[in-house]
Amino acid sequence: MNRLIAAAALAVLFAAPVFAQDPPAPTVSVSVLFNRGIDALDARKYAEADAAFGAVLSVKPDDWEAAYMRGQAQQALGNLAGAKASFETTLRIQPGVVDAKGRLGAIEKKLGNAQAAADYRAQLIESQQRCAGACAGAKQIDAALAMIDAPA
Repeated sequence: MNRLIAAAALAVLFAAPVFAQDPPAPTVSVSVLFNRGIDALDARKYAEADAAFGAVLSVKPDDWEAAYMRGQAQQALGNLAGAKASFETTLRIQPGVVDAKGRLGAIEKKLGNAQAAADYRAQLIESQQRCAGACAGAKQIDAALAMIDAPA
């Protein structure tokens, strides 16, 4: 009988911390968060998109696509500083994202940083010359240059 009481006491002692804890919050996968961000961008719900891509980056900070998409959402919200940081992150991780260079050049131009805008433009011109219109990304390069060259 004493063994039964002792076993019951031990069971209560060791089980109490388990019952005292809150149940774990349900987790959402990174791909679900990313897709929520895409859906929000498509629906022009830019604040929701920014939050979704921010959540992806909090778990997976090296996701250049999430950084790039977040930059688009931030740019649409008028958060140029945030967009600039997101596009810079994109290029740090994936230096060849032409559209990010164009968007950064346009943002720098709007922020009054003419030299930074010119630097991004020069990078794109160099890519354009190497491509000579024959590479798969020729239209993307032209579009990125047009972003920088558009009136601020």
